[in-house]
Amino acid sequence: AGYQIVLGGHTHRRMVRRLSGITFINAGAIAATREPCCLVLDFQARKARFFDHTPPTTTPGPVFEL
Repeated sequence: AGYQIVLGGHTHRRMVRRLSGITFINAGAIAATREPCCLVLDFQARKARFFDHTPPTTTPGPVFEL
């Protein structure tokens, strides 16, 4: 049993992709230079939930199954 989830952030762009049984996740960036967002990973529910951040508010964004 190898890795199931790989979490990175180099590109600062939100992403969830599954490839060969591994889920790759990029949490995005909170800076306003891109689509500002943050990510909450719920390992019990097996969900990745993005939140869009447009100061001063944060609103629920896309949700992905892990």
